[in-house]
Amino acid sequence: MSVELVRLPQDTGQVSTHVLQGSAKMVRFYQGRRHAHDFHQVTLLLSAPRSLSWSVNDVARSAKSLSKGEIVICPANVPTSVTATDPFDAISVRLTRSLVDHVSRQTGRTGFQLRPMVGTRDVFLETLAEKLAEDVGSECPVLSESLGTALAVHLLREYADFSAPTRSITELGQKDLDDVLRYIDTHLAEKLSLEQLAARTSLSPHHFLRKFRAATGLTPRQYVIQSRVVRAREMLQRGVGITETALAVGFSSQSHLHQHVRKLLGVTPGELARPLPPT
Repeated sequence: MSVELVRLPQDTGQVSTHVLQGSAKMVRFYQGRRHAHDFHQVTLLLSAPRSLSWSVNDVARSAKSLSKGEIVICPANVPTSVTATDPFDAISVRLTRSLVDHVSRQTGRTGFQLRPMVGTRDVFLETLAEKLAEDVGSECPVLSESLGTALAVHLLREYADFSAPTRSITELGQKDLDDVLRYIDTHLAEKLSLEQLAARTSLSPHHFLRKFRAATGLTPRQYVIQSRVVRAREMLQRGVGITETALAVGFSSQSHLHQHVRKLLGVTPGELARPLPPT
């Protein structure tokens, strides 16, 4: 049996959202026609007809088990067919191949194949599909683009098989992260530049900054300042002088120590240096 290829007008690299409402015309169009898409498609069933048969490659389900809220994932270039005797409502989200490929490269993992799914439950996908449908026709496509990217990330994380589990050169592994954190802790008194810290990994300064922030919630500079303030508090509470503490933890002056301690802890170095009242 021949397979008809259904194409998007153009693959712009952006998410294309299409809301389908079942009708007699649509049912006749899809009646048993074996076709494939040049895009990845996620369909959320909003209702289930009395008779519905949906197959994607070798995965098939019938209306007896399909129900509202279930999802069909049809990867690009994978044969699919739909047969229904009644209209049904659905949200169909179409993701261009270039968008998903781009997200795959950004995550450092390529050579993927999405798995066909018929009748799966996924609350995250359901929510994204509904939000995308609400945004159809919006004059500002920013929300759709962001949700489309989130959808692509989720598909790659949960429904993709990769040809080989490779470690990307843009990945900051736990071992490298631990090494950088130890280095910061033992060299607080020194000048710690982004380039210097990135050099301890295989990452460029740009990628190191992004991966470090993703792993710790802070930029390298913010982490260094926070570590210096924590060390300064310990020293001041042990009775070490303010000027000596400032230099020992890497602040260039007493005023810099005062600025960052006040900002992060809400007190001055002098208040930290005062002995605690007896209890």
